[in-house]
Amino acid sequence: MIRCVFVFLIWCGGMCTTACTPYAFPGDRERVESFRSLASVRVAGESLDMYLRRRTAVLIGEGAGGEIHISEAVSIDPRGYFLTAAHSLEATELHLFYFDGTRARVASPRVVAARRDKTRDDFAVLHVDGTSPCVFEWADDDALSGAEVATAVGGGPDKASSQGLVVSKPQCLAGRIISTAPSGALATRIFHDLPLRPGDSGGPLATVKGKLIGINTGVSVTWLGEAVSLAIRPDRHWVWYQIDRDARMRGQTLKATPALLRSPPRADREEAIARD
Repeated sequence: MIRCVFVFLIWCGGMCTTACTPYAFPGDRERVESFRSLASVRVAGESLDMYLRRRTAVLIGEGAGGEIHISEAVSIDPRGYFLTAAHSLEATELHLFYFDGTRARVASPRVVAARRDKTRDDFAVLHVDGTSPCVFEWADDDALSGAEVATAVGGGPDKASSQGLVVSKPQCLAGRIISTAPSGALATRIFHDLPLRPGDSGGPLATVKGKLIGINTGVSVTWLGEAVSLAIRPDRHWVWYQIDRDARMRGQTLKATPALLRSPPRADREEAIARD
């Protein structure tokens, strides 16, 4: 009883991840049905489904007990930079399965920068020695207001068995943004209703035009067993700063700053970016 009261108090102030009522994660049928209304949408000459999947990578790692950990990452710079959920890096022996513009490749990613706080930040920038020409463009901030959104999930090893790794079928999900809230000095937390389940962390939360809003970080369940999916939108200038600094150290530069970053960062975040 005391535990439930404690959880209730946490839930009143936000969300909790421990439910008194058991929660069943969405099944395959529910996930497939969520995207049916967007199946005919096209972006840049291809289906939204394919557009998202070309820009979404699968991150595979090994847990402390030898179990397989699966998450995702999104391609954000053609020089091999990806954005993912920082908690995905808790696994060891990480391998990133990504699309290089021609075919699928696998590489061991290097962590460029990461911000992890159990109640706020949960994002990281990775780099692989290769090119990833299919990249996401950032959505404007006004895309966070009740917009219809989509994500790409799957496409990598789904679980381990006695015969090895079982590969899951790539698919896309759809839903809507419910609300947003500030998350620390450098991010915005996003609550949405996409039918996520374990393994979807680090995947894209995108507009129906394929613009990147943020990355999925998990599912929060109330004490009544009601769930809401979570995503985080890191400050774009922070992300760009980490990539640009790392690329310069490696002797690489871009000819021009991406258009969405030509405006200065928000005043309340400028100091945090410079300090990080």
